[in-house]
Amino acid sequence: MDYIYVAMVTKTKIGLLEKLIQIQGAETDSKFAQRLQVSRSLWVQVTKGTKGIGRTLLTGIINAFPELEPEILEFLRNNENSQAKRRPGYQGQIRS
Repeated sequence: MDYIYVAMVTKTKIGLLEKLIQIQGAETDSKFAQRLQVSRSLWVQVTKGTKGIGRTLLTGIINAFPELEPEILEFLRNNENSQAKRRPGYQGQIRS
């Protein structure tokens, strides 16, 4: 009996921030921040991890890169889940 060995290749999912950094490439932080319609300091803080991706940056990303909609939705889903689990009293249900 012959056996065929197949190597499994897993596709690493990159996050929204990593995707934006790829898109930025060699463009300066100032120029890229202008494209995102945010301040340079906000963009730098987000890339360094001292600030999270918030509403202002998400709005700029949607306007500048509408093709990133799937990544934005994935980010929001993951972010909402992690935020909800940290809330006091969270028990997995949606409150009204």
